[in-house]
Amino acid sequence: MKTHHRNSMNRAVAAFIAVIAAAGAVLAQGTIELRPVARLAGAGPVTLGDVAELRGPEAEALAGVVLDEEPLSAGPGGWRSVDIARVREVLGKRKEVNWSRLTLVGRVCAIRREEPRPATPPELPESADPAEGRPMSEADMARCVRGMVWARIAEITGAGPERLRVSFDEQDRALLDQPVIGRRIELQPAGTSDRLPMQVTIFEGERIVASGTVRVDVKVKRPVLVVRRGLTRGQAITADDFTADEQWLAPRVRPATAARAVGAIARSALRAGEVLDESDFEAPLVVKKGELVTVHCLSGMVKVEMVARAMQAGRDGEVVAFQAADSKRTFQARMSGRGRAVVVTDGEATEERS
Repeated sequence: MKTHHRNSMNRAVAAFIAVIAAAGAVLAQGTIELRPVARLAGAGPVTLGDVAELRGPEAEALAGVVLDEEPLSAGPGGWRSVDIARVREVLGKRKEVNWSRLTLVGRVCAIRREEPRPATPPELPESADPAEGRPMSEADMARCVRGMVWARIAEITGAGPERLRVSFDEQDRALLDQPVIGRRIELQPAGTSDRLPMQVTIFEGERIVASGTVRVDVKVKRPVLVVRRGLTRGQAITADDFTADEQWLAPRVRPATAARAVGAIARSALRAGEVLDESDFEAPLVVKKGELVTVHCLSGMVKVEMVARAMQAGRDGEVVAFQAADSKRTFQARMSGRGRAVVVTDGEATEERS
């Protein structure tokens, strides 16, 4: 009887491998990645969107799911946590959750409640009229190309007036002061350097009446992480290795967030006082080439677990090639923590019957 059961399981695993190979390993269409750290302002319930990065419509639709009905209160040291088991428990009770289209990534999210910062009056945008030495009014800016360029930069950067500094070259004054009423103005960014070039074309009816490239100095005020103490290459980054701040940065700079930095590995040595950039670190490896991993194969409501050997190194959330331990068939699955991977197919697993 045991032999028959074992043979049936082996046939089920073989069937899953065949489905995976034939379907090209169609992976889940939504990912819920638990952040290592979340800082929440004020009191209130904890939602999935507060503690996780949600990618894909299936995951994004669950942003408002409440993980804790009680108001958020600080635990020892001001911290509390939500683990992946709690997320799975809460989502498992919801009928709209389709596990065949979702992947859970991460382990524990450390949560801290922070008091909201007092509001500060916004700074005026630095769009000065050189002739009069004063900031241009909104009415002045709305009537000329200068104002349209400023508005386009605000759209590109996603920054409001209080977080955006824009200054123009005097040599571009004639083009920037061109009126816009009754005309069509086309603006096209021509690069991503610190001095953002913007191609301007002005149409009046069927004629081009003016065109040229203006160069704009742009700075955006963004939250940043400043390295508190020197880090060596390959060192794991912790929450104690940086402090939060705000600085004026060029648009091309990609400041890191705590959710992505904590637990990551420094790509190179970092000095104290440096702003932590997205390019400064990478996620740690959770599987090395040749290691055995437990692969969860999901098809509809059916799940089969199998052991497979990684054919390449991979990080959490990455798709990795595998070879079944008892077969030469290969397939792909997404890493979900150390020693675990998940593959989802839209087909149904079949099992031979004797």
